[in-house]
Amino acid sequence: MADRSRQAWQNSTYFLPCDNEESHRLTLQHEFITQTLSGSLLLLPESFISSLNDEDAKVLDVGTGNAVWLSDFHSTISSTAQLVGIDIENRMYPAKYPPQMSFEVGSVLALPPSWSDNFNLVYQRLLLAGLKVSEWPTAISEDFRVLKSGGYVQLVEVDLRNMAVGPNSARLLETLTKLFAMNNMDLNQADRLPSLVRDGGFVDVQVHKKEWRLHGESNVLSRENALRGHRGLKGPVVKCGLFSSDAEFDDMMAGVEIEWESIPGKALTIRVITGRKP
Repeated sequence: MADRSRQAWQNSTYFLPCDNEESHRLTLQHEFITQTLSGSLLLLPESFISSLNDEDAKVLDVGTGNAVWLSDFHSTISSTAQLVGIDIENRMYPAKYPPQMSFEVGSVLALPPSWSDNFNLVYQRLLLAGLKVSEWPTAISEDFRVLKSGGYVQLVEVDLRNMAVGPNSARLLETLTKLFAMNNMDLNQADRLPSLVRDGGFVDVQVHKKEWRLHGESNVLSRENALRGHRGLKGPVVKCGLFSSDAEFDDMMAGVEIEWESIPGKALTIRVITGRKP
């Protein structure tokens, strides 16, 4: 079976696909994350969020994907604030968008030099599968550089360690751990983010944790979204030899689906780390 379309950014190890199916999954994922955070797009001081309605406010969405967060955020503000999305792939960018929204192709590891001290807010979500351990300090440094004094960064990542509620989901977790390690990445990188944000110069660093449940009929859509995300890893997992065939991987994922549906467990944890540039 042919692998799905994937990004081609030089030296990137980002695992997930880049196609219409993935864009649809990202939209659903955004809805579930927002619901998990009680409908909030930002976990920041209300006074600061209100200031983003100022006419000269600038917001950067790093790893924007299909720009679903940026589009949702645009609907919450009444100003002509400038909204910029950047990603290593543009194939999922929206075909139509408001005039105050723009998009660039590039990496958080080397944001444009002209962006220094330029943004009021940097939003960055789910780059755990896109950055090596050694690259995270550079990413945080770039986020810091492009922010204005008094601006905030908000990082959102998912802690997967509680996903193992049975033998198949335990094997999935073990597989992900090995896949990350083979690419000099750490599945538990979210543990280090608060200290990395502080070391990067940010102050008023806050950490929020929210459970993203997958068990039972009430969570069927969030469970299906998580399953789609992990099934999207089949190509890289088989290619690097962690599974002997697509069929073997598919059999495991069928077992994961049964376990997540029938066995109670925390499954996933959303972590939000925020910090302010002095």
